Amino acid sequence: MDKQNGKKTTVALYLLLALIIVSVIALTVFSVASNRRKDNVVPKETKAAETARVKTPETRASEPIPPVTEPERETDEAPESDSDRASDDKGFVCVQPVAGYLLKAYSADMPTFSLTMNDYRTHTGIDVLSDPGAPVMAFSDGKISGVYNDPMMGNCVSVEHSNGIVSYYMGLSDERPEEVFEGAPVYCGQVIGSVGDSTLVEISEDSHLHFELRQNGKLIDPTTYVSYEPVNSDTAVAGSYED
Repeated sequence: MDKQNGKKTTVALYLLLALIIVSVIALTVFSVASNRRKDNVVPKETKAAETARVKTPETRASEPIPPVTEPERETDEAPESDSDRASDDKGFVCVQPVAGYLLKAYSADMPTFSLTMNDYRTHTGIDVLSDPGAPVMAFSDGKISGVYNDPMMGNCVSVEHSNGIVSYYMGLSDERPEEVFEGAPVYCGQVIGSVGDSTLVEISEDSHLHFELRQNGKLIDPTTYVSYEPVNSDTAVAGSYED
């Protein structure tokens, strides 16, 4: 009987000891976990201060401002290379107004034969042989000074440039870009129309652009600024007028 009571007492002591050990371990684990949670929690005051710091003008003023870049010009035409551009000694930059060949030269002083009118008369610009519908471009930077229809020269656009120069594009088609209107700025090489057949006084000629230049109100030879190869038997074939 005493032996049985002794065994029970021993078992009870072991159970009590085990319970104490488990309790100590549990308390230790709980304490460590609590400390870790406290380390990861940011006090509300800290978050508020950080938000205020981000929104303050002083903080934004210290950030680098991205540089402002000029938007690229939108155009369907390929950019002109340096070899396609010409300039005079004053830095006036220009390009050919249309791709093609010289069909008829400037002759403001000497009358030349007109195939359409069947007579001799002066020719105040140059005729550039080109395909119907070929894009016509502003030959230099400037501002559109006129969009009109001439009874003899057809659909026309004029552009004012620097150095007192005004360019005239005549015999255009009826269609033209929406941005082409009187007073609108244009840049060198911008498409302002296309080759048409609206020039009644030259209607018997092959498809071409009639191009004129005036400087300080006086007619000048356009080949002073732009040059074209003359038409010959090899190039005067339909569909072969592109450079």
